[in-house]
Amino acid sequence: MKGIVASVDFANQLYFAGLWKTAQLVRSEIEEILGPMPSVTTNDQVLGWKSFSNARSFTGWHADYQRPKVRGYIVHATKRLDPLQDDAALLKCLALIGNDNEANHLLTSVKSGNLTLKRRWT
Repeated sequence: MKGIVASVDFANQLYFAGLWKTAQLVRSEIEEILGPMPSVTTNDQVLGWKSFSNARSFTGWHADYQRPKVRGYIVHATKRLDPLQDDAALLKCLALIGNDNEANHLLTSVKSGNLTLKRRWT
C-alpha cells in the first residue's frame, strides 16, 4: 500500500510540474487498481487528485454537518502492542512534552511501513 500512496503523490507532482500526459498515464494505472479517485484539496485527508484550481469533488451530502462529503481512500497506520518501560518510556515522554498525544502512547506504536487503505466517507 505504501507504493500506491507514493504513486498518487507522484502523479500529483507530475501534474503540478506541467507533465499532464505523464500524470494522466500514472493516474489511469492507479485507477485501474483502486477505481475512480476523487479530486481533493491540499487540506483533505482523502487520497486523490490535486489540481491548480484546488477543486474538490463530492459524492454526497452530510446531513449532520451540512456540508458535502466524498467517499475515498484514507491512509491508516496499523498499531501494534509495544509497551515501553524505564528509560525508554521517560525519554519518549520528555520528547513529547507539549504535544497532544493519545493516552496509551507508551503501550502501542506504529510499525514502520505498515499502512492500509480504507475506503471511507469524509
